[in-house]
Amino acid sequence: MAGTKVNLADFPLSADSLVRLLREGRDGEEARFTDQAIADWCYGLFSAIDCKRHVAYGRYSTEAAREVAYSVALQFEADLLNVTGRVFDAAIYRSWLAELGLQ
Repeated sequence: MAGTKVNLADFPLSADSLVRLLREGRDGEEARFTDQAIADWCYGLFSAIDCKRHVAYGRYSTEAAREVAYSVALQFEADLLNVTGRVFDAAIYRSWLAELGLQ
């Protein structure tokens, strides 16, 4: 997977941005972001929703986005503790998109 070429701070905290990032991750080598960068951004989204800070509304459920964002961050942390250098495969990104009702 390629390193981050675009600053993730440019992505507003929203379910729409989550979908864009999950699709990026699913694309593997073509992705502009590392799994860790995506997981860190997801934790920020989860935290913002959980603390009721401003989160942009969009086409997708904020509550579903909260759950998926937490799953992404948690999965990365669990994998980081167990296997150094592990990256998510496309299947796990597809499963998170499916939780949001997407392909």
